[in-house]
Formats: sequence, C-alpha cells, structure tokens
Amino acid sequence: MIDTQFMILRAAGDAGDLDAAREHARLAALLREEEVAEERLRALVERLPHDSAAAHLLIAELLRAVVAIREDFSYRPNQPQPELDRVSEEIAELCQALRLRDPADGVAQACLAALRELLDEEGRPHVAPAYEHSWYVVERETAGGSVEFRQRLVVTDADELRWACDRWAADEEGYWDQGCLTLRVYRSGVAAERIDLGDHSGEYATDWDAVEIPPLSGTPLPPGQPVRIEDGELAHHGFVEHVS
Repeated sequence: MIDTQFMILRAAGDAGDLDAAREHARLAALLREEEVAEERLRALVERLPHDSAAAHLLIAELLRAVVAIREDFSYRPNQPQPELDRVSEEIAELCQALRLRDPADGVAQACLAALRELLDEEGRPHVAPAYEHSWYVVERETAGGSVEFRQRLVVTDADELRWACDRWAADEEGYWDQGCLTLRVYRSGVAAERIDLGDHSGEYATDWDAVEIPPLSGTPLPPGQPVRIEDGELAHHGFVEHVS
C-alpha cells in the first residue's frame, strides 16, 4: 500500500506537484534514501522559502549528514573538515530563518540544539527531553570484526514503521535476523514499552502478524525533530546509521 503511494508521490513530484514532492521526501527519509530526500527538499526550500515543513525535513537530513561526517572523522581525525563546516553553517542558517519567521518554532529550536550537541567536543547534552510528544524507535545492532553498527528508525506511524522495516530488511539481503532488533514505544517523551522484534524476524522479513504494535498517545513527534531517547542518547528523524 505505502509502496504504491510512494511511487505515485515520486511521479507526481517529478511532474511538479510540490505537495507530493514534500511527502515523497518525508517517506524517503525513513529509508536509506537520504540523497533522494535531500535533493527533493533542497529544491522545495529554494522554490518555497516559507515552507517550514520542508525546511524542517531538510534540516533533519543535514543533521543525519553531520552524524555521518563526525563518525567518519573518528576514523580519520587528521582529515580537514570543510564539508562539516559547510553543512553545519547551512543548518544554522535554515534554523535562524525559521526562528525569525516564528520564534516559537520548536522543531527549529530542537534542530539547532542538536547541531550544538553533535559539535560539542565534550559530548554535553543540548537537546531537552520532548515530554510533549510520542514516537516509535526501531533499533538494530550488529557487528563486523571490530566495527559495531547501530541502525535506528524514528517514526510516528505504525504502518510506515512496518513499511520502512520491510524495505530495510530487503536491503539486508538475508541477514535481517542477525544482531539485536528492538522496537521501543515512547509516550510523552518516555520509553513506555519495549518489544524484541528479533523473536518475530527471519532472514528476509519480520512477521508483523505476530507483532502487536502499541498505539501512540498524545501528540506525535513533528517530522524532522530530533529527540532525547533512553540512556540519554540523541536520536534523529527517519533512518540513521551509526558506526563505532
């Protein structure tokens, strides 16, 4: 169902439908399609500079890029960082423009705090807990040699969660059941439930008929907003992969 919608939105976005392009980019951000999402959103923000929803999603994609660049630097600490500086400046400028239009823009405030946190060499927290919102987090942890991989999906719709995980599983090409795979439900900013998806997953997919995803309560997390999760970690909208 969502696969069909995704293709329809992509075609409509290609044909110039800006609303379809924004929604296609939002869904692409739930997958390993960050380049597609960023390209769509950058074009939208250029054409519609007052489209706050598109700007929020673009900033989320750029924060995901900062995570990747920072983790790459952990392996190559002596490399120059012009790309990190460029992306960081773009995030700051977008957040500033959003806050000038709406000083109460909570997503922009949280994104700017997340940028400060990612760049803080001492690892100090800057993003406040989002007690007013609820969301899902799917996390998969695997290891290869001395390298650990942690892949995370932050989403607020159960159907989109299943769809994104099915696409994610297909990318793993028979290794979906390896590692630790969990679903956590956050209500009012607090981890309320935990489900071990590994118990219901095979090499290529999760048996969703065997998994009851609890409904969220309260206000869903706005698209694009980074959040504080269990153990004090910072989580970003959509799909993000961490390497350590």
